[in-house]
Amino acid sequence: MDNKTFYYSYSPTEKQEIEAIKKKYQPSEEENLAKKIKALDKQAENVSAVYSIVFGVFFTLVFGAGLSLCLSAKIYDIGIALGVTGLIGMGTTPFLNEKIKRIKMQKYAQKIISLCDEYLKTDNHKQNN
Repeated sequence: MDNKTFYYSYSPTEKQEIEAIKKKYQPSEEENLAKKIKALDKQAENVSAVYSIVFGVFFTLVFGAGLSLCLSAKIYDIGIALGVTGLIGMGTTPFLNEKIKRIKMQKYAQKIISLCDEYLKTDNHKQNN
C-alpha cells in the first residue's frame, strides 16, 4: 500500500515561456540606470522650481499687501515699501531659480556623469555584440 512514486514532466517550451514572462517583469540593468539618471536629473531641476514658486508667490503677496495698503488704507509709506520689496523679490526670483539649479546640478554632476558613462558603456557593449 505504500506506493510512493514521483512523476515529473518537463517541457522545454514551457520553460522558455516562463523565462519570457520573468523577463517582462524584471527590469534590465540598462533600464535601471536610465531611470536613475532621469530621476537625478529631475531632482536637480525640480528643487529649484519649488524654491522659485515659493519665493515668487511670497513676493507677489508682499507686493499685493503693499498695493492694498496704498489703495484702500491710504497708508502710503508702508505700502510703497512693501510694494517695492515685492517687485524686487519678484524680479530676482528667476535669477534665484538659475542659481539654485546650478548648485544642484553641480551637486549631482559627478553621480550623473558616472551613471551616464556606465549606461553608454553597456549600450556600446551591446551594439558591438
